[in-house]
Amino acid sequence: MRTLSPEETLQISESAQKRSADRLNFSLDELAEDEKLMRALTESQPLIPKPYAEMALLTYLEDNFGDLKCFGVESRDDKEAEFGEKLYEEFLSWSDFSQRTFHIFVREIKNSINKSYQGYS
Repeated sequence: MRTLSPEETLQISESAQKRSADRLNFSLDELAEDEKLMRALTESQPLIPKPYAEMALLTYLEDNFGDLKCFGVESRDDKEAEFGEKLYEEFLSWSDFSQRTFHIFVREIKNSINKSYQGYS
């Protein structure tokens, strides 16, 4: 096994994005916009594990669906609607686990912060 060059990595990434866009009916521009947003968020927000960020986003969307519904866009076809339903079902299958582990994660961070400040008081 060898390490991929930056050019090979870029080629593989672009190929994967193209296949993803073709399969999911997302344009390359939409995928690029999503990637740009994710990069901007990682530069301006604290880093937390992705499943916890996804869980927080979905929880927010569910809690505020009535206010946010006007910003939604109908699925373009049955295939896209089915894909969205499958993603939602997948999320529901692990959301309880993510919530429990998130609470452990936060508790451990709080403990670490408290312990690090004990020497300063």
